[in-house]
Amino acid sequence: MTKVFENNLEFFREWNAELHQALVSFGGAGENIVAVDDDWDLELDGQRLYGMGAKLYANAQVKSYWEQQANRLHVSTPQPDPAAPEVHEFFMSTLRRATDANVTFFENRADLRAYHLVVFGVGLGEHLSALANLTNCKNITIVESDIRHVHASMNTFDWRQFKERFDPADGCNFNLLLHEDGVLVGDTIRELIRYQNSAAFLDGLCMFQHYPRPMFQQIAGALTDPTNPLVFSPGFIHDELNMIHNSYFNLSKQTPRIFKSAKKTCNVPAFVIGSGPSLDNDLEAIKANHENAIIVSCGSSIAAMLDNGIIPDFHTEAENVVENFEMLRIVAERHDISKIPLIASTTVHPDMPGLFDDVTFFYRQGISSYPLFCTADDAAIDLCTPTATNLGSGFSQAIGCNEIYLFGVDLGSRSAERHHAADTPYNRGDMEFNWHLELSKEVPANFGGISYTHFSYLEAKLTHEHLPRYRSNGQRYFNCSDGLLIDGFEPKHSNTISFDGDGTLKSEAITRLRQNFPSYDGENFKMAWNGAERLAINNRLRTHLTAYVGNEKADYNSTIEALFHIAEHLPHHTFRENHSDGMTTEMQIYRGTAENALAVAYYFLCRVGNDEERGVFAAIVREEIAKFLNKLFDKVDAFYNDLSDPDAAQPMTIFDER
Repeated sequence: MTKVFENNLEFFREWNAELHQALVSFGGAGENIVAVDDDWDLELDGQRLYGMGAKLYANAQVKSYWEQQANRLHVSTPQPDPAAPEVHEFFMSTLRRATDANVTFFENRADLRAYHLVVFGVGLGEHLSALANLTNCKNITIVESDIRHVHASMNTFDWRQFKERFDPADGCNFNLLLHEDGVLVGDTIRELIRYQNSAAFLDGLCMFQHYPRPMFQQIAGALTDPTNPLVFSPGFIHDELNMIHNSYFNLSKQTPRIFKSAKKTCNVPAFVIGSGPSLDNDLEAIKANHENAIIVSCGSSIAAMLDNGIIPDFHTEAENVVENFEMLRIVAERHDISKIPLIASTTVHPDMPGLFDDVTFFYRQGISSYPLFCTADDAAIDLCTPTATNLGSGFSQAIGCNEIYLFGVDLGSRSAERHHAADTPYNRGDMEFNWHLELSKEVPANFGGISYTHFSYLEAKLTHEHLPRYRSNGQRYFNCSDGLLIDGFEPKHSNTISFDGDGTLKSEAITRLRQNFPSYDGENFKMAWNGAERLAINNRLRTHLTAYVGNEKADYNSTIEALFHIAEHLPHHTFRENHSDGMTTEMQIYRGTAENALAVAYYFLCRVGNDEERGVFAAIVREEIAKFLNKLFDKVDAFYNDLSDPDAAQPMTIFDER
């Protein structure tokens, strides 16, 4: 036992020095381990965990779990999405050929492998290898709230050997989460599933609870909550190319400044202004305190501010769609917005910056334009999507405001009859508005009662909540809106806000901030863009990806592995530094669309039960995936050719839906 313990201690020293130190503090080998015949039990706080041998208990538990197939997540049957014509064509062609070949698909999964496995509870670890063998998982996440379990398992379980089966070189990931905060652990698991390799293979995810604990049940419930999906589809290829297109023309034709986050907090609060209906109740309070708070208008709220005599100190925009430009153009017909400093993503419509004299761009992480054009790590604004107010909050945090107040951030509505503040272009009749999302979800409202929302707004809520939970530098957070309750933002009625001062602190802070934003010039763009290189890299990526499905003799299992390899080569995270093979931008362009096609292929492959038909369908999938990847290549190749010469390139009408 002592030798096993010492070997494990050395493993944890090499793998995680902080965890190693924590484990050392619990003493040496043998403590809390009780011999049971030729097996072991774990005794903590005077109680035994198993009441029998750990191996006997784990074997029976895993056997029952696998027979019942409980706590597995199965995605709904994929549907062709007209917004992604490449995926739609792949979907229809693949299933048409399968029908012609008389391939039978089962309603339930015939292939019981699981790409993702989440295990709640370590105990003595005897269940871990059995679960990994049964699921053949690529990503394993083990959750434990009591470090004493890990310490005890080091006496009997070989952690090094177990982790080595999850070799990153084979596209595998090993995660061990030790924490007592269920919300934090749940958020971490969600991020791991979304961003470790691929969420395309969510279907069949397994969750296994080794022993009961309220925290484990809380996390499992959160992961299966239908109002908060584990994954959201990343941008399709049209969106990704649009991001590059807009960034290309904004940076090559403008003379902007580039955002730079503050290194410390300033003693000035920020008012983040959304355009929810409750904003109408707070206009007087905003006006009364505007001299001592930095006013950040978000999206259409700029109209309500100006119509009520409040000039924002900054206006923020992140979306790439032409509608945001059209909205601002309409506002500019009534008010002079040119002197308001614009804080915008490089991806906004290229006509938008022309409405403002003072333009500062930031870089949006997680999209294809980021690794291509980003000039510095601190030139990004974290947590800037999915709504305009998320950008406003993220910007206020990044410039160091000591307090952040939300106004009109309703993220839904108390009433379906009121969707925006009165003086927005939508309620003035300048622009049409229809709820695109049914507000069918009842949630607690900020000042009590019920508000109505949709799961997409709940994503915006969660993004706001990341600021106080994970990003705070001592800031305080308040919500003055009368929409849904946002955890971490203290509900506060606007009539209770009062600041002392003559506006000097605010004025000085804004001056420092704007002086801190460096200039962007033509040399920056020339360093970022090389049309010939982009064309060559796109060709290299196509060749690399299609090689995975190019083997005509590959069988069913190797076809699934090929899908895994393609996904592994299209990572979610984007960094400024080039990928080792120089394909980072192109990987991002392909990623969202490819993930959707891979998810379709994986779903149907796992529902073919006959061995002969599996081989037939696997061959169809390989051929169709190769065709699909070549079509992505063709689209990117044509796009890059049009932009190869910046002096001759013209904005593309395919991205302008007016």
